[in-house]
Amino acid sequence: MNVAVSTSNFRRKKVKAPRYSYIFPQVTIRGPKGDVEKAEKLLTDLAKDKEINLYEDVVVAKSEFHRFLIGRGGSKINKCYKNRTETWNRVCFKIRENFDVRVMFPRDADEDKETIHLLGKKDDVLKVKKELEENVKQLSETVEKTIEVDTKHHKHFVSRGAFVLREIQEQNGGVAISFPKIGSDSTTVHIKGSKQCVESAKARIEEIVDDIERQVTIRVEIPSQFHRGLLANRGQKIQDLQSKHDVLIRFPERKQETSEESDAHLADFVTISGRDTKCEEAKADLLSMVPVTRVIDVPLDMHGSLIGRGGETVRKLMQDCDVYISIPKNNESETITVTGQSENVEEALQKIREKISDFEAQAEDRIVFFCLKNFYNVFTNLFRVLGFRLRSFQLVIDVPAEYHLRVIGPRGATVNALKNKYDVLISLPRGDDKSNQITIQGYEAATRACAAEIDEIVEEIRSMFTQEITVNAGFLPRLIGQRGKNIRKLMDDFGVEIRFPRDTDDSNIVIIAGKSEDAVYDCIDHIRADEEEYLIDHVDRNQYISTRVQDQPKVSKPIQVNNAPWQLDIGSAEHFPDMGSATPSHAVGGAWGGARRW
Repeated sequence: MNVAVSTSNFRRKKVKAPRYSYIFPQVTIRGPKGDVEKAEKLLTDLAKDKEINLYEDVVVAKSEFHRFLIGRGGSKINKCYKNRTETWNRVCFKIRENFDVRVMFPRDADEDKETIHLLGKKDDVLKVKKELEENVKQLSETVEKTIEVDTKHHKHFVSRGAFVLREIQEQNGGVAISFPKIGSDSTTVHIKGSKQCVESAKARIEEIVDDIERQVTIRVEIPSQFHRGLLANRGQKIQDLQSKHDVLIRFPERKQETSEESDAHLADFVTISGRDTKCEEAKADLLSMVPVTRVIDVPLDMHGSLIGRGGETVRKLMQDCDVYISIPKNNESETITVTGQSENVEEALQKIREKISDFEAQAEDRIVFFCLKNFYNVFTNLFRVLGFRLRSFQLVIDVPAEYHLRVIGPRGATVNALKNKYDVLISLPRGDDKSNQITIQGYEAATRACAAEIDEIVEEIRSMFTQEITVNAGFLPRLIGQRGKNIRKLMDDFGVEIRFPRDTDDSNIVIIAGKSEDAVYDCIDHIRADEEEYLIDHVDRNQYISTRVQDQPKVSKPIQVNNAPWQLDIGSAEHFPDMGSATPSHAVGGAWGGARRW
């Protein structure tokens, strides 16, 4: 269902501010017929309800009369709330006892401060309007009354710039109050204004005079060492106390030196001035603010728990209760001191008692837990000893060494499965130890059951048909395959086991075992066929490979030096023609090695 507002054909009604601007649009409803009819009925009902409940009217009254129309604490108009909308933002009141009408008084920022708006059902609005107009009429009637006030009290009203007098006028519709001139003996005070305002101002003056006549001054003894704490934060606590009870509280002036005992004693007195009943109430509250000290015994082993990590617990307790808690150092004493206001101290002591109760309850739990823990440890050790003795049963069985690998299984899978299944320890020979013995340790029943299962494995191995074949050494890598892939496929296809013995010199032997003789022979035939195919491929491949001729190493010839100077003969006519001789002499050591004599 689409609801659209047609803005091309509407009427607008303008009303003087601050009233609403009403808009009456034409509403177009589009959709299924049934839904359109329901929507039309709903909108019509809403419009009728709004027309009935949204009647508006106004009442004009002077702004100083508004407080009297509202009454003290809203006694004449029951409930007050703030209605914040785009159009209105003012203090609103709703009369609930007799009428369902919203009464909206102008706010301080409004230009028109005299118009009061009424919103609600028409009949109720008219009745409320009539009642308010009657009240405004009564307030508008000017009367003048007199009251007798003793001259000794005149100064209280006109002193300090007539502060008290102006306050009475503001609270009572701006009535005119005239006191006699200072120095005259007249006691007559004239009050002029509306009837209700005059009566209210007169009652207030009588109340103030009565308070002055009943005013007393009492002294309260409070040790001077606590005065600083009471006046902390610029005396905020004392100011609040004075405002609460309408009294005046004065503390003695602090002196630098008090030599006389009488002066020291007078410094402890605080004076309270005001009405007698108010003074007593202020005295009680003031004494309750005086710090007191209480002590409580806390077990030494609980001090650490009360202090907390880094003093966190005790600091939080002091902040929450606004007290000071002193705990003896080094566990010197069980006595803990709490200082602060009486109520706060009692609250802190109660919390400490609760912590003591919790600590004692936890202590009982710790004792029970400690006993149970010791009891558990004793029985655990006992069961451990008994269990160790029961688990120490050993059984040795003989298994041929050639079957040990089968008992171990691939990567120890078979032996680990037996250990986990029966919760036993299985020890097999290691290294060069060729022993046939396998040791099983654990509970007797589990050990015997494990031994029985190992015997079944051995019997199963013995019952298998086994054949050994020899294959070409070059074919073994192809038979095994990458990471044993080919040999695992053969074992799965034929249901056999293929092993390679490790303790034989002949590395070309392959052992094939299986439960079925036919399966073993079929596997052997398959291996032989693969081997033959491998050998044929190997021979054919070698025919096309040229034989490499190995180069003969070259023999290095010795270096010969010919016609060197030391090889020439000085007596030879061929080498030295100018030095020929019939009897050539041969120098020892050649031409360069002759003996030299100097």
